[in-house]
Amino acid sequence: MKRVVISCIGTWMLLLCISFGMAQSLQQADEVQRRMEEPDVYVAGRIGSNAVLWKNGVAKPLTALTAEEDFATTTSVYVAGDDVYVAGCVGAIYDGNGMQAISLWKNGALQYIESEAHWDAGTSVYVSGSDVYVTAYTGLWKNGVAQNSYGVASSVFVSGNDVYVAGRERPVAILWKNGTAQNLTDGSREASAESVFVAGNDAYVAGYEKNARGDSIAIVWKNGAAQNLSDGTRSAAAYAVFVAGGNTYVAGSERNAQGKSVAKVWKNGEAQNLSDGTKNGVACSVYVLGNSVYVAGYEGDRAVVWKNGAAQFLTDGKIDAGAYAVFIMPDEAQRSQMAEEQRLQEQELLYQNAIASAQQNLDRKQYEQARQDFTTALNLKPEEAAAINPKIEEIDRKLNEPATLNMYRKRTLLGGILPVRYDVTLDNAVVGRTNNNWKTTATVTSFGAKTLLADIDGRKAEVQINITPGGVYYVQCDLETTEVDTGKKDKNGKAIKDYIYTPILKLVEENLGASEFKAIK
Repeated sequence: MKRVVISCIGTWMLLLCISFGMAQSLQQADEVQRRMEEPDVYVAGRIGSNAVLWKNGVAKPLTALTAEEDFATTTSVYVAGDDVYVAGCVGAIYDGNGMQAISLWKNGALQYIESEAHWDAGTSVYVSGSDVYVTAYTGLWKNGVAQNSYGVASSVFVSGNDVYVAGRERPVAILWKNGTAQNLTDGSREASAESVFVAGNDAYVAGYEKNARGDSIAIVWKNGAAQNLSDGTRSAAAYAVFVAGGNTYVAGSERNAQGKSVAKVWKNGEAQNLSDGTKNGVACSVYVLGNSVYVAGYEGDRAVVWKNGAAQFLTDGKIDAGAYAVFIMPDEAQRSQMAEEQRLQEQELLYQNAIASAQQNLDRKQYEQARQDFTTALNLKPEEAAAINPKIEEIDRKLNEPATLNMYRKRTLLGGILPVRYDVTLDNAVVGRTNNNWKTTATVTSFGAKTLLADIDGRKAEVQINITPGGVYYVQCDLETTEVDTGKKDKNGKAIKDYIYTPILKLVEENLGASEFKAIK
């Protein structure tokens, strides 16, 4: 049993902790909501010869080139939790020749992936759980280890246990699933698969195939069936595909009558021009979040991100630059996870409110209603209910823990001569019958403001006690004696006196009460 002073401090501390916890929950919920409403936009590309990652329009160079290195660029970005992965290459040119290596940056730290090729580059990165997949000119790597059975790999996508890779074995465009190749073209003309995206059971691939004149046709394949996005009158190519809300988005470019490349995004086959065609423009990557379509690319010498067709230039054009990949954080899966986390935070907040209400007001009906609202409104899943129920049971236990009422009456001369007794009642029930040099302990299971009563022939005493679960209380019982003249005399002629007794009840401070209670034997 906890004592009354400890109970008060414990309740105050619990309420303080709950208030602090609720404030933290509110802050966490606000942060989740902010990130869902204002997602972070990551763009990988280059400025001049330097690899760059932009976050919300702010550029961060990824590599400080050494004396032996001449250039670096990026091709792909993937964000998993707090980690940002960027694929690309770092290279050098010497004696009219050159070399470049597959490069992977994790949170800005560069690591090289060893390849047998003298000229190689990372083309795509995808993270699934603890596994990091990187495609390159020479195939696929998983956690830095080369995988077999792949040609020139342009893109990787992981769905469940299946790994999809888009690429080519010249001149055929190919989609590999777990290392097994599916030819997308017949090899009669040059073709390439540039990007792969999997939605449910459907695999989408963006790429191109040249026609008889040598002009490339932008194509999107769905489960191997081709849909031409351009008519072949002018050269075009599709470089990225994204599927969201049942819609298929493809980023690419097509030359105009003036021979300039125009950046385009196709939605379900319908083209939208992103650049005006006065300068060469290319849409390299597309990402869809909710109603917003983000496309990364370049127009002239400027790196650019288009959002719903509106251009946001990342560079000023003084130095040649390009944006080659875009990733939005949180993505749809992460948004779903964050929404679930937000729901659980709101659930916890309601739960804490219910606890605070119960501890502060000691109103069982109010607490029960709060708990009912808590469980009903959130439609708890069984596993969540299983996790919450022990907490509710603990609060129930605390709220129903009996209080202890210790009553005592010290030894007095008067009490020794005249054994005056009286009953002490609580809620109309006798909880003790006092006597001289007496003590007793009563268990109380009814909480709130209570009145302890004593009565001797209509002369009453009372004391108010706010009884809380688990509280320990000490009440000193006593007598007030009043001498009265009876109007009679004894045989010696002395007046015969009588005594009127009035009960006294006094709520005693814990330490004093405990000491006096213990002293009575």
